[in-house]
Amino acid sequence: MSFWRKIKETISGEQRRVTTSQTKNVNHDASHYAIVDAEVGMNDKKIHDIGAIKFDGAIFHSTNKSDLLHFLNDVDFVCGHNIIHHDSKYLFADSGKRWVMVDTLYMSPLLSPNDRITACLKTTNYCATR
Repeated sequence: MSFWRKIKETISGEQRRVTTSQTKNVNHDASHYAIVDAEVGMNDKKIHDIGAIKFDGAIFHSTNKSDLLHFLNDVDFVCGHNIIHHDSKYLFADSGKRWVMVDTLYMSPLLSPNDRITACLKTTNYCATR
């Protein structure tokens, strides 16, 4: 299946079966998504802020991880920028997460191929400065 076909299916909200290491044969509805961002201190590695918005327009703003998990109860897809390798380890590491994670970090080179940060991603997989 092509990359673009997967994106089209996700945008159209088609229900499909997804099997991952944490979820076996669970129906996921792509129209049930949330976009999540966390601010984590560089020195203390503590969560200083969490923000999220769900498919139905509901908004979450707090520092409480338990409240976030309750907020995401009816969500199948969690989206965010660098959520897989950064935010999720602070937000969901001990939660037994069941969501399909969509990381927009990997879409950046497609959306803005001439951006300096994109060049860093392409050549080194990471860039600490802008």
